Amino acid sequence: MSLGFSAVRHCKGRRPRPPVVYAGLLLGIVTLLLRSTSFVSYIICGGRSPASLVSSSRTARASRGGGGHALEAFTGLDSSEWHDGAVQRVAPFGAIVDVTLEDGTRGTGLVHISQIKDEFINDIHDEVEVGQAVQVRVMSVDLARNKMSLSMKEEGGPQRRAPVDVTPFANLASDQWFTGKVVSFASFGAFVTVAAPGSDAEIIALVPRGHIREHLVDDPADELEIGQEVQVRVLRIDYDLSRVTLSMVEPPPEPADVSPFEGIDPDQWLTGKVTRLAEFGAFVTVTTPDGGAEALGLVHITNMKDGFVARVSDEVEVGQEVQ
Repeated sequence: MSLGFSAVRHCKGRRPRPPVVYAGLLLGIVTLLLRSTSFVSYIICGGRSPASLVSSSRTARASRGGGGHALEAFTGLDSSEWHDGAVQRVAPFGAIVDVTLEDGTRGTGLVHISQIKDEFINDIHDEVEVGQAVQVRVMSVDLARNKMSLSMKEEGGPQRRAPVDVTPFANLASDQWFTGKVVSFASFGAFVTVAAPGSDAEIIALVPRGHIREHLVDDPADELEIGQEVQVRVLRIDYDLSRVTLSMVEPPPEPADVSPFEGIDPDQWLTGKVTRLAEFGAFVTVTTPDGGAEALGLVHITNMKDGFVARVSDEVEVGQEVQ
């Protein structure tokens, strides 16, 4: 509904209405509008209905951990007990950690920067990073505010578990496969328990989202399930952080000799086959016009077509022939 005003022209022979009449009319309109609670709420909410704001608020709470009921399992836990966690996000004031209990229950909490270690921390990024597996203790749970406070410090409890020994994985070839078991998920990948061949000591290692399948994976839980046995290989080892990163994807082929492609005119089209997708483009196997050489190349997402490409998987798929 819109309100408009126009100039009023007085006809000859008719007495103009006194200003008080118009003032009274305007006051009546304002009073009518104020009695309409939905209209007032619409204006106060900036053009959005109160119901939509409530829905947005609930969505925001869910993104922080899924409401107070999701943290009920963490109430009453002994603050001296250590639990497995994975860093989800790092901020100047602390680290947001996804915690998994022994029964598989998950919750998200904050490790304040003062609770990471006893010494002063100048830069939190020197201590933790996204995807890092950590040990935490539950210090407090506030169901009303949907908040959980965590600690990585040893005070008030038993000594933290000793650093993980990653040396048994040091001499494994990047194409050597072994068995692991999925134990938890994060937005950036899946955590898997593994033991190096010939060793009984198990560790928890991360399979990044980009190394679960040949194609892009939006949610690791859509591809895997807790307790599932998977075949993995070592992608890299970080000895300073005592961390092993794994892959479920075949290793890339050895670097090929691309010299046969050097003299090909850029205007000449070649036939290729898509072998793998990534967020930034597609890997394509191509052969020279005479069929004498083959190589793997990258078609960057900006070179797939003239228009904007939101997702690589919307344009091509593994096994597709392209020009």
